[in-house]
Amino acid sequence: NAPLTCFIIQRGTPESAKYELFGRLNQGATPLNFQEIRNALFLGSGLTLVRDLASEGSRFRQVAGPHRSYDRRRADELVLRGLSFLWKGWEGSGYKGDLQVFLNDCLTKLNGSQEADLQSLRARFLRALDIVQQVFGDRAFQRFDPERGQFAGHVSGPLVEVEIAVLGRRYEQ
Repeated sequence: NAPLTCFIIQRGTPESAKYELFGRLNQGATPLNFQEIRNALFLGSGLTLVRDLASEGSRFRQVAGPHRSYDRRRADELVLRGLSFLWKGWEGSGYKGDLQVFLNDCLTKLNGSQEADLQSLRARFLRALDIVQQVFGDRAFQRFDPERGQFAGHVSGPLVEVEIAVLGRRYEQ
């Protein structure tokens, strides 16, 4: 004896509209973060790649610090950020200053990519992680705070983007 509201999404509805609708409907006691919404809406081989590269015991987690915990798909988002900028770069990539739109677009395109292309990107990402570890060691992806004279201790998303994309693109085989 309760009303039931239904939303029918027509074929051809832009992914951004689906993302926005899902986000608004799922704001409850604990609002979903952007990556949790992506994990519900952007199913496909690209998301599988991201999840695999961010999984417990993965190379990414080894480089970023195996002692860290990543709540609510944080590792997935960091990997997606690194993959997206490694794959697309900054110039001509479609990145216009809105990181969430850029990541959604990249994940959509990854989901539509051929398996061989995904495996090539996986290899590039893993190679970039090796270089990041060689250069930064156990300080990979950490911001230095000059006022305190120490590293922040947490993984910085922008540093994941920069370190993976710049070093990965610079030292491609």
